[in-house]
Amino acid sequence: MGQSVNKKGLKGTQKLLKDFDINTKFYAYERKRKNHSKNYLLVIAKKEERYKYLINIGFNHPLK
Repeated sequence: MGQSVNKKGLKGTQKLLKDFDINTKFYAYERKRKNHSKNYLLVIAKKEERYKYLINIGFNHPLK
């Protein structure tokens, strides 16, 4: 899962993952405090998609 206020950056990441045939979901949410920017989430929800990520990209960090 990725989280950022940079919508364009996460959309670019989503496109790159799609090039690897990895399906993701994109969410936006408003923070409770109005002075905070809108946040965006990029999620690899399905177990099969996370496995594709592991095989094709291979980045795996125990704390992430």
